[in-house]
Amino acid sequence: EGWYILPPVCPGETPLQSLNARQVEEVLCREEQAVLVVDQYEELATKCIRPEDRWAFEYQLAEWLKKYEGFRLAITLRSDMEPRFKHSPLSGLWEEGRYEVPSLNTEELKEAILRPAEQEVLFFEPESLVDRLEEEVSHAPDMLPMLSLTLSELYSAYLKSGRLDRSFAEEDYFNMGGVAGVLYRQANEVYDNFDNLHRRSMRNLLLRMASFEEEDEVASRRIYEEELVFTDEEETRRMQAVVDKMAEARIIFKDIDARQRVYIEFVHETMMGKWERLCEWIRASGEEKLILHHKLTVAAAGFQKFSGARQASGIAIPSFSPKKWFARIKGLFGDNNRLLWANDPYLPVFINSLEVPGHGFNHLEEAFIRRSEKARRGKRQASFASVTIIVTLLFASSALAVMYHKQATMATAGLEAALQKIEMMRVEVELARLLYGQPGKANGAIVDVKMQSLPYAGLEQEKGASDFCINDKKLPTAEGASNTGYSFNASFP
Repeated sequence: EGWYILPPVCPGETPLQSLNARQVEEVLCREEQAVLVVDQYEELATKCIRPEDRWAFEYQLAEWLKKYEGFRLAITLRSDMEPRFKHSPLSGLWEEGRYEVPSLNTEELKEAILRPAEQEVLFFEPESLVDRLEEEVSHAPDMLPMLSLTLSELYSAYLKSGRLDRSFAEEDYFNMGGVAGVLYRQANEVYDNFDNLHRRSMRNLLLRMASFEEEDEVASRRIYEEELVFTDEEETRRMQAVVDKMAEARIIFKDIDARQRVYIEFVHETMMGKWERLCEWIRASGEEKLILHHKLTVAAAGFQKFSGARQASGIAIPSFSPKKWFARIKGLFGDNNRLLWANDPYLPVFINSLEVPGHGFNHLEEAFIRRSEKARRGKRQASFASVTIIVTLLFASSALAVMYHKQATMATAGLEAALQKIEMMRVEVELARLLYGQPGKANGAIVDVKMQSLPYAGLEQEKGASDFCINDKKLPTAEGASNTGYSFNASFP
């Protein structure tokens, strides 16, 4: 009581015109206590054409709050849009006056269905239609916008019917396909109003939201806003426009989780499995391809979380240096690179897909694919370098083995020659002893034995000789002896 309530304002495309600052200023000068409600405050970010109009609108509100002590401002804002107003001129007052609307229970939801109809003197026929509406809407995470959309469709159906009973008929509800049918028509209308590039972005967005975690059943999954950032900045802007338009049409909704991450979901689960256009897209893409894409999304996010990598980086094998080479090998097979898909058999498929315009891979996924490919090439080069080094070492080992074998052979031959020389010396001494007729010793010792022929001994062998000479004295050859003779210089004391 005692508060003057100004007409509510929706910012729209031209927020300054919607505000009508002159009229509001007149009321504030006249009334001691006044309240202004700004509904759908997120339109400053989603619909406002000129950014300067948005800032002028917010600065005007902030100025009134400072100037007029009895002025109160109430705004309604989608929770998922809060991060966009982090630097708003009103941000200093934001937390103090923030109130998050809780979810409705069954009775409150039924009241939300009946109260607007009662205000317009409309009825539900039969009354069980209220329960059916409550049941279908209650499964949606964003109940109120979905309920509002469905009731609007019911009212339009009533006006088109020409009936005068002022009732929401169950027949109209079935003809429009219930809550799901309303969503399908909304989605088709949004898609048909887009140009070809935005249609492609919308298709990629909805396929990204498909999940096949349950057997042979497609379901929707929550995706996060950071998944919608692409290497192509134009595609990022197109995707954001598609998300805003679909959220405005109540096909999807955005919210913030406990970790302050903005996420996107369908307002109703039936959108994924029963909207015919989306079902055709899923069939055309193929279940296996969509499953692989989801695995890629998870792998890329895991790699980024583990290594902090946000951009693809090159991996190349430098000119050979043992220290650098082993460091490169360590990098190729380190913990970070083990998370890459360098050995995944599907990597070539993803690489080929990158060459297709509108492939749908976001910035993180594209970087992950390219880095995996570079890691694969790096591993191949490293393997080739390893094989080259191993072959080189084998050749070097073989050469060393041949050299050492040759040296060993020569040493063995020398040893054998020395042994033969010693053996011939023994034979010569023994022969001299026999020929001289003495035991070959004087006072128990041989003083001098000289071998003057044979290539390895000093013993001179002369073919055809018939005599032996010892100390230059000719000795007769025994009868029957061989015609082969030997010359000795043997000295005995």
